[in-house]
Amino acid sequence: MTGNGNDQENSILMTQEWGDPVSDEESTSEEPWLISYADLMTLLFGFFAMLFTFSTFEGERATVEISSGVAKHMEVSLKSMEKVASDLTQQVQKMNVGKDIQLTLVEEGKGLEIAFDNSILFTLGNADLLPDATKSLFELMEVLKSSGKDFIIRIEGHTDDNPIKNNTHFPSNWELSGARAATIVRLFEGRGFAPDTLTAVGYGSARPFLPNRDAQGKVLPENQAKNRRVLVKVALNLEKMLKEKREKENQIEVNLKENSLLETH
Repeated sequence: MTGNGNDQENSILMTQEWGDPVSDEESTSEEPWLISYADLMTLLFGFFAMLFTFSTFEGERATVEISSGVAKHMEVSLKSMEKVASDLTQQVQKMNVGKDIQLTLVEEGKGLEIAFDNSILFTLGNADLLPDATKSLFELMEVLKSSGKDFIIRIEGHTDDNPIKNNTHFPSNWELSGARAATIVRLFEGRGFAPDTLTAVGYGSARPFLPNRDAQGKVLPENQAKNRRVLVKVALNLEKMLKEKREKENQIEVNLKENSLLETH
């Protein structure tokens, strides 16, 4: 009797101290819900992991295909620009003003830069082309057109750092260099070059080829003469070439499918 009384008393004290004892059934009543939730999270994680894997694979494959296409066209670009440069060099050598025109392959052969001394194109402080200059530019344009390639052409006008005085048409070298570049762009457009492939930029004296003055600020006339120039920058229109290539490939694929359907019928 005494033992049972003590057990009962101890049970009452434990209940008061720790609260009502929890049965095994109550302790596991929430486990099915937790397991279902965990399964759902695992499935969602797996689903999104698969989506990420597929998207990465497709992206890498597309990147490889594009890179391969660009590489092939860059190889074609290099060979084409070398051929164009050779033809232009031969044409320049035939000109009386050939010594005032410098032709250079730039960016590892990806582009072509033709530098004209301003003295053979314009009179001082003027943006109207000289007659002989127009003829020389036409001859170079014919070489570009005869290559059968599509080009992107950028014309840059540059001046020395002497300020313009008493010129109502061109208040500064900015306007003069921009007008000269625009004059040549209009000439290209008039010869059939697409306007959306032409750009005219005037840099004034902001980008000299050589220093206009020495360390003491003294004018260097020979350097200034070389800084008065027009650059014609020519590059193949790779974007258009790739687009045309894809269109041809798509058309070939369509034709093959049509022929396959005709054969089955």
